[in-house]
Amino acid sequence: MRVNHKGEKLYTIADLSKASDLPISTIRKWIKKGDLVHFLTVYVDVDENRYYYKIGLPDNDDILLEGSNIYYKLQKGSILWRLLNN
Repeated sequence: MRVNHKGEKLYTIADLSKASDLPISTIRKWIKKGDLVHFLTVYVDVDENRYYYKIGLPDNDDILLEGSNIYYKLQKGSILWRLLNN
């Protein structure tokens, strides 16, 4: 399934692992420690409990999940999101 956020392609953890030639566990550890916040934005689909990743910083209007300083809510209610993902 292709996932987009405001028109930008998002990646799965498997995509990142393959592209970087690093184990998924290493990438997850770095994300949880906050080591990648200047390079990677983590979006959570709260309805499906799935995580997606964007290379780069979050957009100014991205919404942090409550109690988090690294995980952002995947905004999928926009017309663009529905067009790109149906």
